[in-house]
Amino acid sequence: MQLEQKQRPNIQKKLNELEFFSKAGNGQRLHYEFLKNFNSEETRKAYYGDLKHFFDFYKQAFHITMRHPSEVSRAHIIAYKDFLIECGGKDATKASNLTVRRKLATLSSYFKFMQEKLVIDSNPVDGVKRPKKSPTKGTESLSQEQVKLFLEFMDLESFSHNDNFTVQMHRALIYTLFYSGMRVTEIISLKYQDISKYNGMMIFRVKVKGGSYRMVPVHPTLIDCLKEYLPFLRKTYRRLGQTLSPQSFLFISLNNRKNPDLKHITRHGVYKILNKRAFQAGIRQDISPHSARATLITALLTQGEDLERVSHSVGHANIETTKIYDKRIRSIRDNAILDLNY
Repeated sequence: MQLEQKQRPNIQKKLNELEFFSKAGNGQRLHYEFLKNFNSEETRKAYYGDLKHFFDFYKQAFHITMRHPSEVSRAHIIAYKDFLIECGGKDATKASNLTVRRKLATLSSYFKFMQEKLVIDSNPVDGVKRPKKSPTKGTESLSQEQVKLFLEFMDLESFSHNDNFTVQMHRALIYTLFYSGMRVTEIISLKYQDISKYNGMMIFRVKVKGGSYRMVPVHPTLIDCLKEYLPFLRKTYRRLGQTLSPQSFLFISLNNRKNPDLKHITRHGVYKILNKRAFQAGIRQDISPHSARATLITALLTQGEDLERVSHSVGHANIETTKIYDKRIRSIRDNAILDLNY
């Protein structure tokens, strides 16, 4: 009986997963197999979303539901690309170059998979030109003065509400965003066991794409912030009838009506907290969790850090991605030509 109770959550999880993936392509086995190729749940959801976006476009634009991958031609892909560039972004605005490239890459992977399974003869995405890697508009970062203002406001909030768990969690979350450079999915997935020591240094052990891990050093200022936060987290878990264990999430959701079983805060929850607190701090611009990451990268480069070192530190697979955030204005006196000596 005990064994049956232990197995039940895993069985239910598998059933939920099958239900989720069955929505792609009318539940065809190959659609499920394609999506399950990716280890990360976030990656699977992203690919699923991109595929659904294309299927919906195909149905609306050509007034027919796609029944088989072989029905999609290169002309359809080009029409989709043009749609994205013109009005395929948020609120029917122009999609960024990065978004267009990502969606086309998803389709290319999908049709390549179908080609390997001998479902289609050729990949319709092959030969379709993609926008340049550099985005039309980079993620808006905050100035160092704005970050200081933001953090000082959270310090004041923490001092004024020193018995309020929500305020303490918001402060720790915002400090983690601006002092770690981690992606929002990495932060919301952090567990108590992911804070550890390595060679005498405090680190985050972060799970990345592909199921591997990377170590992120915890900045001294962030260490102090987390030390102040953890007693509140421990007390809150006790109030919920639980204990702070190695598997406990660092940033938890106390009011998730849509999914009460979800223990950690959501991506959307982080976005709402960040914008609410930024507005209260007097920052009048819409920012996202990625804005904090962009702010850290931009600040490091502006302070003179080596591009390759920064790229490695924030987990970029390609240094070209880091170059997007390089907004340093180089003086004419710093021109390399002046060092020329034949």
